[in-house]
Amino acid sequence: MTKRLVVFTDLDGTLLDHYDYSWQAAAPALQRLREEQCPVILNSSKTRPEIEAVRKEINNNAPFIVENGSAVCIPEQYFNTEGKDLTIKRFGPNREDILKTLDGMRKGYGYAFKSFNDMSVRELMEITGLDQASARMAKMRDASEPLVWMDSDARLHSFMSRLSSVGLTLIAGGRFYHVMGSVSKADSIEWLMNAYRDQNPELDYVSVGLGDSFNDIPMLEAVDIPVLVAGRHGNKIMVKRDDLIRTVKPGPAGWNQAMLDIIDRYLKRD
Repeated sequence: MTKRLVVFTDLDGTLLDHYDYSWQAAAPALQRLREEQCPVILNSSKTRPEIEAVRKEINNNAPFIVENGSAVCIPEQYFNTEGKDLTIKRFGPNREDILKTLDGMRKGYGYAFKSFNDMSVRELMEITGLDQASARMAKMRDASEPLVWMDSDARLHSFMSRLSSVGLTLIAGGRFYHVMGSVSKADSIEWLMNAYRDQNPELDYVSVGLGDSFNDIPMLEAVDIPVLVAGRHGNKIMVKRDDLIRTVKPGPAGWNQAMLDIIDRYLKRD
């Protein structure tokens, strides 16, 4: 059977540089993947508008996963879908319900945090370094809510426990904690891989996952080929995989080298 890579990638600190959000260092590997007709699935804590902007910039037409696995967005006619610009498969609760829960937690228990909903566009720009348009898109969320924790570590544990009791979870991202349903980047990966295999059963699909942060652990443990991109978290991230690939270079440069090596290894030409 012909092998086909399906590449699932985080954005900030992985495909995009952590500081200037540049992806150009990964351009050679992205071009090779296009030539091999291997889809690159952007799988991030970012919102749908944010990821759509990145897809346009890198000329990406594949499905994408938003808000840490909360939903899969499928372009029209990609899996024989018709009639909509995007078909959206949701895995978690909507943002409005999450905000109501957070408001109740703050009023009932006095937890100190500041979520994206609490921040102005200007505040978010200062924290993230995003421009105004990007900061606005970051606030347009569907099924999760990032926040800055401003309380003690002990209170953080009780906060997590109370969220869990109402079916929500708190995961650590590159810059923020993310409140969302009890889903992960792995749930959407499984769903998409099944869709690819149903669509083209004659192909041998091999999943690749690239990430740099704690919220990428479920993705790295779910794919066939896991790649931990070097970054700010160093050796703190523990992935239960003996075959984990660790890049030497951080960000898109590490992404590029790892993917070129994987392409050469798995897609050998006769």
